[in-house]
Amino acid sequence: MLIEQAFFHLPEILVGAGYAKQEYEAGIVSAFSLALLQELNGRNAPNPISFLVAEKPFSKNIAMNLRADLHVRLDKLYSGSRDYSEFGFRFSNWIEAKFFRVGKGVPPSTQNLGMVVADLVRLVALVPIEEAKYKKRRVTGFTVTGRYFLHGYRGDPLAHLNPNRKKGGTRAWVKPLLQPGYQELPDFDLSSETKAFFQHLGSNFKTATLELAVTNFKIEPQAPAKKDYYTLVLSRIESAKITMGTRTFELRQDRTFSCSPTHEFDALRADIAAALKPKKESEKEDGEADAEVDEEDDVEVSDDVEVSRE
Repeated sequence: MLIEQAFFHLPEILVGAGYAKQEYEAGIVSAFSLALLQELNGRNAPNPISFLVAEKPFSKNIAMNLRADLHVRLDKLYSGSRDYSEFGFRFSNWIEAKFFRVGKGVPPSTQNLGMVVADLVRLVALVPIEEAKYKKRRVTGFTVTGRYFLHGYRGDPLAHLNPNRKKGGTRAWVKPLLQPGYQELPDFDLSSETKAFFQHLGSNFKTATLELAVTNFKIEPQAPAKKDYYTLVLSRIESAKITMGTRTFELRQDRTFSCSPTHEFDALRADIAAALKPKKESEKEDGEADAEVDEEDDVEVSDDVEVSRE
């Protein structure tokens, strides 16, 4: 639960007096790293910096240019147990982050949605299977990996992730991803998305399926004085199921997992890695993606969502 506890330090680091204002994704990752170090120091963790690795490759064997924003390893806390794992504790934790704001050069909502799905796919399918050990012996069938999606927004999150498609229909997964507590996200229905949605994801995912269950921790001001207030959400992936081509990988809440056909998880990871667009090619490092817009890229404004484009 250390990662969840660190999350609640973020408002102080982002808007507290004496802290630098953060406007980009890299700044949010740095702020979260500081929050994690603060939490580790409070526990007198030995050499706390060694617990964190930024831009960690998902694999040495597949697509070295696909990296997690942050990896947190908690073995040296010596607090893990089977009972503790039922509260969400994991030894090896992979974190992806997204930060959305309004301004010049910021991509439209459709592209934002594709970027979110790309991060979720990375977390579900590219995180390696590290199996549990008991008295230094591997306990097959149980994973020790945790998966977190940290997403921040300036202003109303629904102005950045519109749940309504331009040509009709609703993205049923968007609002549950933003609501606190345990949430089940139904199939993402990727086959109904337009070309713009896949600009930062990859067109091969149009035939893929994805389902998730998450526990969301959410922080937002009670009565914001400005429209560009921060909303922060930490989504812990509890279970997931992804299918691409003839292969399906399933991660369950009890830490068990399976792949169908059996023993083809590495092949599935390789296919997904090949289909995904590397982050640094599709998103500029300063957080400002290419804002070239075509007809399918128009901002989709619903009756109950106001989208600001300065």
